[in-house]
Amino acid sequence: MVDHKPTRRTFLKRLTTVCALGVVASFNASVAFAKQVGDALSRIKGTVIRKTDKFYEDWRQGMTWYVRIPKRYPDTMILAQSVEDVIEAVKYARERGLKVSIRSTGHSISASPLRNESVMIDLSQLREVSFDTENQTAWLQPGMRAQEFQELANARGLAFPTAHTNVVGLGGFLLGGGLGWNLQKWDISCRSVLAAEIVTADGELIQVNEKEHPDLLWAIRGAGPGFFGIIVRYHVKMYPMPRAITKSSYIVTEEHIPMAVEQLQRLAKEKDINAEILGVLKHSADIPGMPKEGIAFIVSVIAFADSAEQAQKILAPFAASPIADKAHLKKVNRPHTFSELFEGQLITDATAPDRTSIDNMWTDDLGNAVLKMVDILRESPSKRSFVITVWGVNPSKRTDTALPHFADDYMSYYALADKPEHIEPNYLWMDKIKATMDDGFAKGHYINETEFVRYPEHIKQCFTEEGWKRLGTLRTKYDPQNVFHTYIGYS
Repeated sequence: MVDHKPTRRTFLKRLTTVCALGVVASFNASVAFAKQVGDALSRIKGTVIRKTDKFYEDWRQGMTWYVRIPKRYPDTMILAQSVEDVIEAVKYARERGLKVSIRSTGHSISASPLRNESVMIDLSQLREVSFDTENQTAWLQPGMRAQEFQELANARGLAFPTAHTNVVGLGGFLLGGGLGWNLQKWDISCRSVLAAEIVTADGELIQVNEKEHPDLLWAIRGAGPGFFGIIVRYHVKMYPMPRAITKSSYIVTEEHIPMAVEQLQRLAKEKDINAEILGVLKHSADIPGMPKEGIAFIVSVIAFADSAEQAQKILAPFAASPIADKAHLKKVNRPHTFSELFEGQLITDATAPDRTSIDNMWTDDLGNAVLKMVDILRESPSKRSFVITVWGVNPSKRTDTALPHFADDYMSYYALADKPEHIEPNYLWMDKIKATMDDGFAKGHYINETEFVRYPEHIKQCFTEEGWKRLGTLRTKYDPQNVFHTYIGYS
């Protein structure tokens, strides 16, 4: 183990960096430690942390990215180095009568992997990937991060709808659905999952595809952190790398937000399928070059095209709209690589530990929802809290995925805490958002950005009634002894 106790913030930063680089081995427990915890654990080559370990609490806190660390204490935490480690960890949990929780990279606002009386299996070191460029597919493990996978794919002339944030692990991202790049053209990311390898509640490794366990293939396309198995490899469909990625950004002051909303409602209906529209509401003072008072609206439009000329044609309606004319700041028709797209996010650092609550909704009335949110955002305890909107997602209405179609537009809201005393006021602020948006705006929710602990009722609302019942039936079939934790709000 490490020979000194790091400060909490230093430890969080260190663990995130270490996991991202896949070198957690530098923290590995000694062979003597592995032997002292018993024969079952000695078969595991990865790091094992138990409650009796001197630095257990530092490791526990390092398993989530955020400042809000829940008072939930796994019995044992296992940082798997291989699929064999995962299998042995499940068997160990069964032998001890403990439940299993799973962590890919810890990007969970509710810290779902931290559960009492459990064996938490960390998959962040499982990062192998292989590409079949001829058939445009890839196999990847759950610890692979968004930007790294995208860059490996791009070098081979391929692309994938990864998360918009560079360090998000693809394991949990795909399992919960995945709202990735080029959403309308490439669809929600889990719909690119072709097959998987899964460790079951019995500790067996099985193949899942359209012919073998097709019911599990349906479930892993959107079930999220309540899934009753451990996905150790995904087989995914890849896409040809766009030859031209071009981005235009416009920032309007509060007085012009109603106009921008009206224009986006029109433009989202008329846009090319290769255009992605992202809108972010932020306090104006949090954006360099903007007025110090009021709310600002950042509109980013990205074209994924076959040529620079086609990209500019896709973006032309936005450049000709009143949004461009009234923009306080704008940058138009800027060529980008995927790496530059990751770097250019005008939101906040996703690894920052100051996020205290996140929630979301699918809606068919995004314009009016944005106008309501302007007033609510003005009252946020932190001036760095923000709202993300995605216009014209228009996801497919496929029925072979647990993730359903609720509406064509999406909104998520993020409460940040500048100070500890902001945490409880943030909850109250999110309560106000929930009450407003659930009253006529929300048509459903997205499991990857749902606040499980405070709003457990939203979990069920991430699925259709039929889909929710089917997940329950499949849990009974594949995990009859409840080895795996279900959704935290339903524990």
